Amino acid sequence: MDITKAFEEIISEFPLAGPKKMFGYDVYAANRKMFAWTNEDSIALTTLSEADRNLLIEKYDAYPYQHGNRVFSKWLIIPIPNKKTLTALKPIIRIAYEAAMEASLEPPKPRPKPRRPRLR
Repeated sequence: MDITKAFEEIISEFPLAGPKKMFGYDVYAANRKMFAWTNEDSIALTTLSEADRNLLIEKYDAYPYQHGNRVFSKWLIIPIPNKKTLTALKPIIRIAYEAAMEASLEPPKPRPKPRRPRLR
């Protein structure tokens, strides 16, 4: 099964959702705010509530994304063994999309000023 193609079919009905490449993955954004990506045997969702993350961990053996030693506890990798699993996840994919859309409408948070080193 081509997960990317099946995932794109699901999000094709979501306005302002679309693919782009990022870090070698097919990444999906809602109004330019990333909410998911795909690879050969899984998808990742980035904008879910704690309750939704816990549900995915319990029901689908999802686990937090890890890059090197850093764990991104709010980003979940969800194994996709077949198209039926992906289809069953459509409601939660929509929730992730909607959360990303909402976040994309918020004004950007100000970045802290870099601290200058103290001279002694």
